[in-house]
Amino acid sequence: MWIGFEVMRAFPSPGYAPAGDRPDAWGQLLANLHSGLVEETLLLALPMAVMTRPRWGGRAQLAVLVALRVPFHLYYGYGALALGVFWMGAHLFVYRRALLLWPLVLAHFAYNSAHADYLPPGVRPLLGLALLLGGVLVLVRLVRLVRDRTLTGPDRT
Repeated sequence: MWIGFEVMRAFPSPGYAPAGDRPDAWGQLLANLHSGLVEETLLLALPMAVMTRPRWGGRAQLAVLVALRVPFHLYYGYGALALGVFWMGAHLFVYRRALLLWPLVLAHFAYNSAHADYLPPGVRPLLGLALLLGGVLVLVRLVRLVRDRTLTGPDRT
């Protein structure tokens, strides 16, 4: 997501301004929880369940996931497409290997919270750093799992 947001910042939407008043801290927290739970369930897990049965390939799955996710983030501007490709590519990679949804919901919530107004300004960079380190650790773990499975062959237990 970070790479996608950085690319998105390079192509800002002309005249973008958030509309309406900002909700209070409790409202922002609930909105962050809601977006993580709803988006990952309806825009990742459900489509993956549908696409897995007819054994769609990874490229087709990624295309569908990007096509579903990008319209919800068009308010970010033109870079939302890049955001969708990087974000869904990473989510697809993790989800296909772990087959768990809750870590992706938690990551979505934590990422949204790192930009929330309800956190003190000094906490946001620390949360961002924690997310970056956590992401690196998860990536290292996944690479090791894939490498170990490649070297030893499929598990036949």
